[in-house]
Amino acid sequence: MNTYYTQRNKTRRKNRFSLLDRYTRMPARRKRHSDQDLRHINKSNGDQRVPKMLLFYKEVKTNLTKDMKQLSKQFRVGVDIFPSQEKSPGDQFWAAKFSELRSNSYMVDEFPFHKAAPPSRGYPWPLPQKMSTNPGHIITINPENFRFTLSKKSHSCDIIKAAFERYGRYITRQSEDNPKNTSAKSVVSHPREQRRGVEMLEVTIDAPCDHYPSLESDESYQLDVAASRAVLKAAQVWGALRGLQTFSQMLYTCDHTKMCINKTSIEDFPRFKHRGIMLDTSRHYVNPGTIKKNMDAMEMNKLNVFHWHVVDDQSFPYVSRQFPDLSAKGAYSAKETYDHIVISEIIEYGRLRGIRVLPEFDTPGHVRSWGAGHPEVLTECGGGGGGPMDPSKNGTFHFLSQLFSEVMDLFPDKTIHLGGDECSFRCWEGNLKIREFMKEMGFGTNFNQLEEYYVNRLLLNLNQLKKNKEYMFWQDILDNGITVPRESIIQIWKNWGALDVTILQKATEMGLRTVYSTAWYLNYVNYGKDWDKYYNVDPTEFVWTPEAKRLVIGGEACLWGEYIDDTNLLQTLWPRASAMAERLWSASHVTNVTQAEPRFEEHRCRMLLADIPASPNSGPGSCHVIVNP
Repeated sequence: MNTYYTQRNKTRRKNRFSLLDRYTRMPARRKRHSDQDLRHINKSNGDQRVPKMLLFYKEVKTNLTKDMKQLSKQFRVGVDIFPSQEKSPGDQFWAAKFSELRSNSYMVDEFPFHKAAPPSRGYPWPLPQKMSTNPGHIITINPENFRFTLSKKSHSCDIIKAAFERYGRYITRQSEDNPKNTSAKSVVSHPREQRRGVEMLEVTIDAPCDHYPSLESDESYQLDVAASRAVLKAAQVWGALRGLQTFSQMLYTCDHTKMCINKTSIEDFPRFKHRGIMLDTSRHYVNPGTIKKNMDAMEMNKLNVFHWHVVDDQSFPYVSRQFPDLSAKGAYSAKETYDHIVISEIIEYGRLRGIRVLPEFDTPGHVRSWGAGHPEVLTECGGGGGGPMDPSKNGTFHFLSQLFSEVMDLFPDKTIHLGGDECSFRCWEGNLKIREFMKEMGFGTNFNQLEEYYVNRLLLNLNQLKKNKEYMFWQDILDNGITVPRESIIQIWKNWGALDVTILQKATEMGLRTVYSTAWYLNYVNYGKDWDKYYNVDPTEFVWTPEAKRLVIGGEACLWGEYIDDTNLLQTLWPRASAMAERLWSASHVTNVTQAEPRFEEHRCRMLLADIPASPNSGPGSCHVIVNP
């Protein structure tokens, strides 16, 4: 809430402004007394509350520099001492803070932010690799008559047929929702340059359809929209899906009955092959409908991997047919589970949208919920309760082989995430049987060797299943000096919001493929605009050789579930994850936030139109679309 200082409080206001001046001029040795000064000023005016203005300066007092001192002298007359177009992030923050503090205003906004850029019209997100468009050459489309069709040379399958129906419904809905809000600005301003409407998009798929997407899937496509014809060509069906998404994003309402599209030519392909979202469904149960709605948003952002962190310490919602007690005793409730039918529906939903479903069952740590149904596989800890998996028992590995065999049969993706993060050694250290086992194995007191033994034996057992799977691990495996097969994938996550150069270099030097997540932990939320900091991250910035860059196969945005459930999952994730989506798809030189913001705003409006509750993230603005609740 904003705080208003009325005219009758002139004296109090004067004292507070003079306090700011006193503070910025006082030597460093006196600033430690500022808290006492604040309380004194507050008490002397008979006000038992600490004014928000004083709290604001109390918050920032340790960050005041010479520049800030100069700012504090000039803020009362609204002087912008950062007039240049390009400002550092710090300058942008402070300029925004002080620009709202005017001498003729008695309102102090705790978090002043700039106004969002007006949404663009008909520009796709992520930005294609090569795009030539002519806004002066406008082509109309009548949604009632428009259709998608396959060329005579094209291959066909259920995936492209389902996509035609899906995008047909989207275009029809877009035309129905927008006319009520059509204004003079949304009517085409160059009626002479309108061309005869395009009646169909002809699609050609060169190769037979793969049943399920993979890391090696070809998502490239070519899209040409001319005066009387629109053509989409793709090597595989997965590229056709991405091209259909681009085509739908280029449409915009131009009058009360028709939609418009600019004459455009596009050659497009993803920069990275692995572009994902990780959802945690253990700390809070997430309804399958929410998972599917998130897949809709992923499709709109050309993301292709749903990393499903299914189980963890808190709950075990996966319903195993081999071991039903895992969910019967480990889930929050019988209703908060995922059986094989529900999981198969989610996998199929993703397949039709070109999205892989990559399951994660994290071990040897993060397994307390496993112990509710099968305590025998966990290490006994002093004081009760189960710790990490017990690597001293043969039965532990027999149990895991049976469980993972079931999981591998259910999930068709070639990759299984085995976790490996944050395994605490405290329980192993306090267990006499574990220490005796380590002595027999010659590990001494090196618990990293015990963890390496666990990982290597688990991999040996899983490879004996002959399911032709590859494995993904969190970076902790490398941190602890554990050697993994060269075909493994390492997910980089530590030092949140920073750039973990060392581990990336270590992984790529070992010839291991990597997926970057460190700067994209989206469960950490700050008030205000933050998509730009996610937009300015490049996973290959930290490796220098061409060979190492090729081993960085992509990235994932992670949404851990401590404070996330159905009520806020989509709002927290979108459109912030869209920033990462463009970074992983578009060319490396596409980095200008100012140029991207109008498209970012349009894309958020587009998601709202598709019933995805994407939150505003650029400041005050308007979508100019009608969103049905």
